[in-house]
Amino acid sequence: MRRDPDKVLAEAFLGRRDGSVGWTSALGALDTSMRTKHTTDMTNTKMGPIEVWLTQANMVVSCRVVHEDESTEEYDVESLSMRGGQREMTGYFVKQGYIPDGRWTTESEEKGEPIEAWRRFKAPS
Repeated sequence: MRRDPDKVLAEAFLGRRDGSVGWTSALGALDTSMRTKHTTDMTNTKMGPIEVWLTQANMVVSCRVVHEDESTEEYDVESLSMRGGQREMTGYFVKQGYIPDGRWTTESEEKGEPIEAWRRFKAPS
């Protein structure tokens, strides 16, 4: 007799076919508990300083944030211009509690318009 894979999976998470709870469900609960604790620990870490890089290509502004440990994140930018993107991202990070550290620095230009710029932000206190 072939067993339904969905029922097998449900039994592994919910317990045995006879309704009693088996060791697999206990492990599942333990695994979920460990993941939740890890996620909680991650959200309680203090934010460090960041460097925000904006790049523009064909009317699309991209934002990459570089953290102190060299890890990066990508953010969506709605503005179509570099200057608008700078204002948008500065406003976003100030709202998150970061403090601007200096002005936007233009890394490269094309026809007098910046196509790559960066700015540092201090971590919230």
